[in-house]
Amino acid sequence: PFETDLPMLCPDRRTLTKPRPRKTLFFPTLDLAYVKRVKDAAGCTVNDAIFTVWAGAVRRYCEARGSDFSKPVTLRALLSVALPRLFEADHDPQDKLLNSFYFVSVPFDASSPDVLARLKGNKSNLDVVKKTTLALAAKFLANHVGNYLPLAVQQETMADLVGRHSVVFSNLPGPKTEFKLFGQQVRAIQGVFYNIVPQFIGLSVGNRIFMNFTADPNVVDGLGEEFVNCFTAELEEMGRAVGVEGSCLWTE
Repeated sequence: PFETDLPMLCPDRRTLTKPRPRKTLFFPTLDLAYVKRVKDAAGCTVNDAIFTVWAGAVRRYCEARGSDFSKPVTLRALLSVALPRLFEADHDPQDKLLNSFYFVSVPFDASSPDVLARLKGNKSNLDVVKKTTLALAAKFLANHVGNYLPLAVQQETMADLVGRHSVVFSNLPGPKTEFKLFGQQVRAIQGVFYNIVPQFIGLSVGNRIFMNFTADPNVVDGLGEEFVNCFTAELEEMGRAVGVEGSCLWTE
């Protein structure tokens, strides 16, 4: 089935066929130490927390525009899952900076009435990816099946896939300490990707999390400060619910 039509998403998005301009929304820098305190108190991972906050932010934004979440809402992400890359014993150790990741469909729980219930539901959804062979199955299909299908079937399959997901969700751990590039201290870093589906990318460096959301502004309505405020408000509500006070935003 398709996702529930929400005010944040244009209902005609599934019929769009031509590439259109994208806009990137940059979030304020988050305090990773705050997020870690939240995840420790909640008994989950950083990714569980950020995934849940996204679902809650979408809910907040849409409720402000009249959406009713009393009935279950269907909302999904394509989650990028990294798998270990295996090399031959004599492979050049300086030539191992390669990607091996695949997309797995994961439902958001945006329907549960409070933030801790949503966290429980989304953690359960993500645990399915962690504890099963879904990612390995996606790898097998991508590497050993897809290329053998007729081109028309490949195109139809891809259209069906992207038409049923409102975001590609990537939250990545980066360097654990601050670093320099070309002799200069790196003050901020962002990974921006123009995808067919709206793309969220979070990247941690040291004690900071840098995030952005890239989408077609004709498809996604929430590309502004209001959605950012929904996101930070949801994260801080999660913090208060597990006994963590303070701001989620990074300060020097």
